[in-house]
Amino acid sequence: MWTKLFVVAWKMNWSLKKICLAFFFTNLATAPMSFFSTDFMGTVVYHGVANAPHGTPAKTAYDKGVRLGSLATAINSGVSVIWAFMLPSFVNSSIVGSKPTWFVSQLLCAICLCLPLIPQTNIPWVVVTWMSALGIVQTTLNSIPYAMLGDEVTDLYEDGVGQDMGLYMGVINTVQTVAQLIVNFAVGALIEKVKTDVAGMEFGAVCAFIGLIFIVILSVPQQEKIRRGLAPEKEALLQKDYNNVQGDKEGEVVVSVDFSPVRKI
Repeated sequence: MWTKLFVVAWKMNWSLKKICLAFFFTNLATAPMSFFSTDFMGTVVYHGVANAPHGTPAKTAYDKGVRLGSLATAINSGVSVIWAFMLPSFVNSSIVGSKPTWFVSQLLCAICLCLPLIPQTNIPWVVVTWMSALGIVQTTLNSIPYAMLGDEVTDLYEDGVGQDMGLYMGVINTVQTVAQLIVNFAVGALIEKVKTDVAGMEFGAVCAFIGLIFIVILSVPQQEKIRRGLAPEKEALLQKDYNNVQGDKEGEVVVSVDFSPVRKI
């Protein structure tokens, strides 16, 4: 199975690789917040110390920050649920679509993760606000890239709706796992070295801006254009071309062609 995933990833065309790269850097951007948000709140916002003796002011401050960070994570989940119901109306809109929605979400992620660099913004209510807002990013991240990859595969490969689709989804899931492993080990080591969780958030901000570049150069799959009413169905295009040919052949025998799907018995 791993061999097949490697072969599929290696043979992907540039359109598919751009989606995977944008997805990779978006995961690198959001993972630090997911892994270190409560510790960030306890140490940076409340200036506590995680390993301070129990009952000391430093430990009390840290615990208070962790509790507020957990509340922010819960609100983040609530925002994710609400945005999940709103997202389809933007993705399927003839005006907006998947790419602009992902771009705005990624831009929101980059801005939020830049805020810890400004000491004046490292106060409880501001941090809770931007941590909660990242729920929009989480929902977008776990839906739009998969939909765009599926549409792109369907556009490019006749068997894209068959068994191979699972392999392509396996590739993008592997991309997500690799990004999270990098953050867990590399960024965790970075935070340990510099002794502040701000470094993790800024690593995420840099990756968010890199991800923005790949989102900008993404192409919109034909399947999405059809779904949003921006392009005719494939059968309709074929029928139009056929009619144009027949119009140029006056006096010849006209052969009608049925473009309706063939039902297999």
